[in-house]
Amino acid sequence: MFTLEIDGTAIAITDANGSLAWEIVNSNAFRQDLMAMTSDGTPLWDGRVPMVIRPAPPQETEAFGAPSLDLDGTDGDEDGVFMIFLVPIDHDHEPTSAIPPELRGS
Repeated sequence: MFTLEIDGTAIAITDANGSLAWEIVNSNAFRQDLMAMTSDGTPLWDGRVPMVIRPAPPQETEAFGAPSLDLDGTDGDEDGVFMIFLVPIDHDHEPTSAIPPELRGS
């Protein structure tokens, strides 16, 4: 399992292998989601701070021990890859068009 870390904070954990985890994190759709989703009123990612994918330590992998953490009511995507956020999410993300241009990724 791998953890997505942004600016020194563990944001999410995935059971994807290292290369797939990096591919997911580098996808434009996921990056847009991170800029739209907020925790404590702050976007999870500002579009500029480097993101790090690292092996998840045991205290972070414990999140996978509780299937009830799958808050969107699905069993993951069609590839069977799960992503669980380790920080509280304020609300579901807004459509990309709602993101101010200065916060959009290139």
